[in-house]
Amino acid sequence: MVIGNPPWVSRRNQKDKDFLKWMSKRPHILGPNKQIAHGFAWKASEYLSDLGIGCFLLPSAVLFNEGTNEFQKEWFKSVTVERVINFSDLLFVLFSRAIHPCVAIRFSTLASKPDDIILYESPKTDAISQKGGPVHIREEDTADGR
Repeated sequence: MVIGNPPWVSRRNQKDKDFLKWMSKRPHILGPNKQIAHGFAWKASEYLSDLGIGCFLLPSAVLFNEGTNEFQKEWFKSVTVERVINFSDLLFVLFSRAIHPCVAIRFSTLASKPDDIILYESPKTDAISQKGGPVHIREEDTADGR
């Protein structure tokens, strides 16, 4: 089992020479925008047994960005993504100083099949908590005083 929170680096700030060298030697590995989290996703399956499971906390843009469509297509063929939890709506609830939203992706090393089902969840919170944390409701703000 591989569980982790790989580093995330903005495409404008990617200076990891080892990662850039690793990517340049593997043109078949897709890593849009030089995002190191993509590299971790590809590399993880090398450390899993045939029945192994991986789970990563990754930037949401790994999945929800038009520039990552080819990465998704190829990576999703090479592994079986079992579950995606989109934590975007909980950004500031989970991480008070967050800059980017995240997703958790659980996957196995088995190659996916066209009829595989991916469980997708997106926990929600209220609009005010999106601006910096949980809401504190005052008694007078509720219709029935609860």
